[in-house]
Amino acid sequence: MCKPRLMTSMLSCFLLGSWLATEASGQAPPSPAEFPFPEASEQIPFLPVKEFFRVEPKYTEEARKAQLEGTVTLYVEVPPYGIAENVRVLRSLGMGLEEKAVEAVRQWRFEPATRDSELVTAATIVLVDFHLPADAKMTPRLANNAISAGQIYRFGADSGVTSPEVLSRVEPTYTEQARAAHRQGVVVLYVEITSEGRPQNIQVLRGVGLGLDESAQESLRQWTYKPATKDDKPVTVVPDGRGKFQCQVRVGHREDCASGWGR
Repeated sequence: MCKPRLMTSMLSCFLLGSWLATEASGQAPPSPAEFPFPEASEQIPFLPVKEFFRVEPKYTEEARKAQLEGTVTLYVEVPPYGIAENVRVLRSLGMGLEEKAVEAVRQWRFEPATRDSELVTAATIVLVDFHLPADAKMTPRLANNAISAGQIYRFGADSGVTSPEVLSRVEPTYTEQARAAHRQGVVVLYVEITSEGRPQNIQVLRGVGLGLDESAQESLRQWTYKPATKDDKPVTVVPDGRGKFQCQVRVGHREDCASGWGR
């Protein structure tokens, strides 16, 4: 008899790429605050959503003085009337910039998402970049001392950024608790792929419990990638809004060797 096992299905798993990691130094990014995702959100599909009106985020005085630049990453739900709801910070910069990013995105207006020709509420990932204008860099000395948390790029057909390629992968393990409960489902993960090809800041967006969420995270941490590139230079990435932007790990209890989950 075949043992039940966990299979993975990776959607362009770049998933949410090098988010705010310091690319040059290779330093690990700060751990963001954990936000619970409402159970009601578990039925909301991840769909491409395009904004047609946006407000640029404002700098805090502390961040401006520190010359801090980088990207804040947000989870956002967009109902048919096109405003951002249930905004959660997935990647922060500190010095108050995540609050400024949320404040700005709440003023954005989005085109409604559709599925099967019907308007639906959609979940999406929004990147908010913070860049100081040249005249705000003060002196060259201060500009050289600017703090960069690393910019994140989207990859896609029109982005000029290549997608990362999986070099090696480790399948997640099926927990005894899940096996006993015959638990199956899909774990959706937020992941950042750094310019060095390493997954980081892996967070569960949709889980199934019984240890399977943690198993999916642990397996993905061991994957390796050929980094995405922009202008022939390795960068950290997130896919564009027209494609999948989350990794899915499908988990299922199976007894029949001829059937089961696949990519």
